[in-house]
Amino acid sequence: MSILNPTPQEIEEDKIRTYREYWNPPPTAITSPTIEELHNDLNDLIKQREEQSLVEKTAYEERHKHKTFVVAGTHAEYADWVERKGYSKTEYVYVASTNNLRGISAEDLKGIYIGSWRHRADIDEIRQMIAFLKGENYAKLVL
Repeated sequence: MSILNPTPQEIEEDKIRTYREYWNPPPTAITSPTIEELHNDLNDLIKQREEQSLVEKTAYEERHKHKTFVVAGTHAEYADWVERKGYSKTEYVYVASTNNLRGISAEDLKGIYIGSWRHRADIDEIRQMIAFLKGENYAKLVL
């Protein structure tokens, strides 16, 4: 059969073959999965999700552990203190406002007061936020 100049008989045979393949496709190798295969697939998915959750939890813990919140009178005071002590600014975080403390759990909350922190205009709000995060018993001591 010439592709460029097919004979009328070749055209007719091609139509018949195409029709037959369309309406009677060859059998495929796809079979329905067994219960055991489905069970194994489900267990694999569960294991993958558990591993992913563990990775996410570890990443969260790495981001939030070793942070010490520093309440200083000014940012310059904080920066000078961090530099003098040789600490990392990712481990010792300046508390510019109460927003820096939002989302921190009581277990993750640890910090220090340095310099002229008593003279900050928002010190009462910061102390109230710390008391709120630490819980009722701590609030009675601070306030």
